[in-house]
Amino acid sequence: MDGIRKHNKIQMQIVSACQRLGIEARQEYSGKGWRADVFIPSDTKAIAFEIQLSPQSLSRTLERQFKYIQDEILGCWLFEKPIPKLVEERPDLPVFYVEDNENSDLIVNLGTRRKINLQIFLENFISNNIQFRPLATTNSIQRVKLVFYEMTCWKCKELNHLF
Repeated sequence: MDGIRKHNKIQMQIVSACQRLGIEARQEYSGKGWRADVFIPSDTKAIAFEIQLSPQSLSRTLERQFKYIQDEILGCWLFEKPIPKLVEERPDLPVFYVEDNENSDLIVNLGTRRKINLQIFLENFISNNIQFRPLATTNSIQRVKLVFYEMTCWKCKELNHLF
């Protein structure tokens, strides 16, 4: 798929996800010194989606992100290729990578964690179900159930106890 068609397809999927959630979305929306591919206006959490299929430096991305931060807008970046010199996740720069799967569907690569359908990602991101946190928290008391079972090793044919 060429870049323009892919860019338009991603834009339409963002707008479609917003429509399903009953949220207004504006394409190619301009603000004070910035222009978002798709903008979701909100009094509580405005979001600007940037679809970046051509190479862009980390410094240029941060410069553009700063304009969103100044206007209290959450900028969400959908890149096709990794950003040079971006070596770790940054809470101030939500960057995700979009790729085609074998069915020509667009998916979001969440790094080492997993890959999900773009539409599912968008609905969860817009609904604030995807968050950046410096520390993962869990319940203070955890319950674990260990189950042991016997299994014969495929190689040595010895009986083992796995859990």
